[in-house]
Amino acid sequence: MRRINNDIKQKNIRPLYLLYGDEAYLKRFCKASLVRALVQEGDHMNLSVYSGPRTDLDAALEMADTLPFFAPKRVLLFEDTGLFKKSNEQLAAYIPKIPPESCLIFVEDEVDKRSKTFKAAQKVDGVFELSRPSDAELKKWILGRIQKAGRKITASAYAAFFQRSHASMDLMEMELEKLISYCADSGEITREAVETLCAENPDSKVFDLIDALGEKNQKKAFHIYRDMLRQNQSAMGIMALLARNFRQLLIVSSMERQRCSEKDMLAALSLRFPGILRKMKASARNFSERQLAGALEQAAAYDAAIKSGTLTDTMAVELLISGIV
Repeated sequence: MRRINNDIKQKNIRPLYLLYGDEAYLKRFCKASLVRALVQEGDHMNLSVYSGPRTDLDAALEMADTLPFFAPKRVLLFEDTGLFKKSNEQLAAYIPKIPPESCLIFVEDEVDKRSKTFKAAQKVDGVFELSRPSDAELKKWILGRIQKAGRKITASAYAAFFQRSHASMDLMEMELEKLISYCADSGEITREAVETLCAENPDSKVFDLIDALGEKNQKKAFHIYRDMLRQNQSAMGIMALLARNFRQLLIVSSMERQRCSEKDMLAALSLRFPGILRKMKASARNFSERQLAGALEQAAAYDAAIKSGTLTDTMAVELLISGIV
């Protein structure tokens, strides 16, 4: 993203921008920044938009070869075309020949890095992978948004906010807008405001449930479980979340015992956020590896009982919680 911002500031626009990755917010932000910088508002003559796998590439490239109409650049925006999912000989051959008066912007969900098309984009230095930022980068972005709005946030409020909204930057932005408006009078975002306005996601609630199990607090564990049911989460879904988290905690416990690096742990768990890993490490220390393995076996047995009709899903989760505590 920084490279794109620099291109815009220095007016050094590349012939092609391929924006891909798992963070939809960043792809949308970079796309909007490029279009806003290259095309005047209301200029429909010099902006052509193509969407979906049925894009007429012949017509699009013919347009790219057309000089802009009283403007420095002609911009072609391609979204979800699938042109980088596999080799496209026509596009791969055209990329090195893009006229200096044209700029092609591709916003794609999937790419094949081995394809000729992707490699051609690499050769013109037009590939931008927009993945989830680190915890530190996200914190800087969040605090920047809050400061710009003239608000402050307490440390405990930030921790609660991050836990509830870390699923995506889109969710973070949406929840931030609510909090900034809600706290207009006080000027400070508190933990109480976060807990009032920001919905807890299933992952954060299951962390609380597992912590209660690790503390051997059966009353608290059942309270959290029933609260999850009241929030319309299914018992089968809660069972699946518990099984997934016990499996992850067992991996964390085993890798910690083997003194594996944080980087290796993140890779093994397919996690992007070190903060979530630290939370898992703390939770794993409340259980022995034998307990975690036993919890996984119980979860599998109860899952089979549900599918065979021997147990209801709610009863199975209650038995699982009782057995662990």
